[in-house]
Amino acid sequence: MRKLPAGRPSPFKVYVSASSRGLAFEIARQFARDGADIALSSRNASHLDTARQTLLAESPQARVLTIQGDIANVGDQEKILATLDAEDFQPDVFVCSAGHPMEGRLSSLSRADWSHELEMILGHAVFASQKFTSAMAERGFGRLIFLSSLYAKAPNHDFFISSLARSALFALSKMVAREYADRAVAAFVVCLGYIDTPLLRNRALGRPHDEPDPEESLLETWSARYEEWAAEIPAKRIATPAELARFISFLTLPETEYLSGNVFSFSGGLDKEII
Repeated sequence: MRKLPAGRPSPFKVYVSASSRGLAFEIARQFARDGADIALSSRNASHLDTARQTLLAESPQARVLTIQGDIANVGDQEKILATLDAEDFQPDVFVCSAGHPMEGRLSSLSRADWSHELEMILGHAVFASQKFTSAMAERGFGRLIFLSSLYAKAPNHDFFISSLARSALFALSKMVAREYADRAVAAFVVCLGYIDTPLLRNRALGRPHDEPDPEESLLETWSARYEEWAAEIPAKRIATPAELARFISFLTLPETEYLSGNVFSFSGGLDKEII
């Protein structure tokens, strides 16, 4: 019978995809503070440079590798994985984040949109997992953490692709768990609710999500919308990125290995589903 594994290597390596800004960057930031070496990927070279400088200023002991690439593009997915190999960066932890999927219903879906969004949400998740899991198992430790959405549990017809594709991450996590749990590799899905980010603030202001960060002068405007949303949340507040980052870090502790395959809702009780 197996014993409880020893836990994360020291130092340990973490790759967070689509991570130059927002929630994924805050997760990388937490891991750097935990003593990890970090790899980031993003489409935007300027954002990557800023992210790298921020991490090194706060955690000068960390190795920070940045890779420019669009995870909705198969060629860029392969480039990212090849660069990790070339830089001898074998992740002990893979946090799979993706860009914000387009809105739209089934009736407006095009083949081009479907292919693009499916690669962004699922393609990198599947093939990066394929790349990392065997090496993690050989080393005797690994975590794959797939960031998803409450729409994956309670599909929203206005977010058709997001609801459908993100729910497939549940199956991916279960299959990784079935194949690798006996070698201390665990996989989880974390379904996100309302978390305070520039993206959410833009949404509160009625702006496209990829607009620049809202000005502080508009604080009262987005805060008023936040109050409306918070009223629907049992916890009566919107979470901070730092809270999510600490929870993701917790999932890499050795004691969480036995939870492999689970789906977690980070939503302040907003998730009303029983299963």
